[in-house]
Amino acid sequence: MKPRQRQLLWIAAAVIIALAWGFYSANGPQTTAVLAGTVRAATLLALGAMCGMIGERSGIVNIGIEGQFLMSAFFAFTVTSITGSLFMGALAGIATGLTMGWLLAAMAVGLKVDQIIAGTVLNIAALGLTSFFYDRSRSLGVSKYTN
Repeated sequence: MKPRQRQLLWIAAAVIIALAWGFYSANGPQTTAVLAGTVRAATLLALGAMCGMIGERSGIVNIGIEGQFLMSAFFAFTVTSITGSLFMGALAGIATGLTMGWLLAAMAVGLKVDQIIAGTVLNIAALGLTSFFYDRSRSLGVSKYTN
């Protein structure tokens, strides 16, 4: 990095810190709440971006990352809700993510489907399945989904 670029980077960092300090001193609790919400929302985006980056560097185009997240979260919640065990829910989420990754690999390698198409199929399937199962379980009053 050139010295001029480094200097501009430090100036930009100082401006961002000054703005954050100014906003925080004006209304601390609200700023804290907004920053906490930002970190919660950005964590999933950062994890998805890192997953995509690792996949791209290894030569895999995984468009189905959002579907993997959705299905994993749904099954983790469902298993945790039914069993009452957070550990079992986490294992179910991990197993679902692994299964979705395996499905992408099976479609791309075994069936010779384009990786973009396979990822899109996984996204659409995840959205449809989670919506269907959530609606069915609410209408049947299964487990702790009911209010």
